[in-house]
Amino acid sequence: MANVTAIILAAGTSSRMGEANKLLLDFKGQPIVKWVIDSVQESSIEELVVVGSELSLDHLKHLVPSDSLLVENQEYKSGMTSSIKAGVRVANKSNAIMICLGDLPLLKTDSINLILEAYHDNSDRIVLPSHNGRRGNPVIFPPDFRSAILEHQEPEGCKGIVQMNKDRVLLVEVDSSVLKDIDTSDQYEDLLRD
Repeated sequence: MANVTAIILAAGTSSRMGEANKLLLDFKGQPIVKWVIDSVQESSIEELVVVGSELSLDHLKHLVPSDSLLVENQEYKSGMTSSIKAGVRVANKSNAIMICLGDLPLLKTDSINLILEAYHDNSDRIVLPSHNGRRGNPVIFPPDFRSAILEHQEPEGCKGIVQMNKDRVLLVEVDSSVLKDIDTSDQYEDLLRD
């Protein structure tokens, strides 16, 4: 098992999707977020934390494995970073943190394991997956970034931390599933057509 805690972000408002909660939309018989949970759970991570909100928590209780942690982000309206922090606070303090979007239904366990292997071989680096020059998700931060994440003020994620630590970034080439998050109804329709 990798000494990595995976934090799946499932607390957002899905504002670009309209009325629907994108994470709970059906894809091949189960909610989009369940595909992500299963792919991450089947990887070599040590610990899984799923972060929900009042919008998703009741549904997530039935989707999150019993040996994983489900936490509520009461500040979800303030942006993605608040969910990342909620997950980091309950994660094993000695573990690296893998931040994973809940809307990557095509994400493959094999790709996650490639990212984890790269981190194992380079455990002082921020490991970022990429495909044909485009950076994707999930991203692994070594344990020494824990305080930087908890103090981070940008509301929409940790890109600023990555930018400030370019010398510690390691890109890992994987398949295109790491790029295919679902934010809009058009993207959801494209997903259903694939």
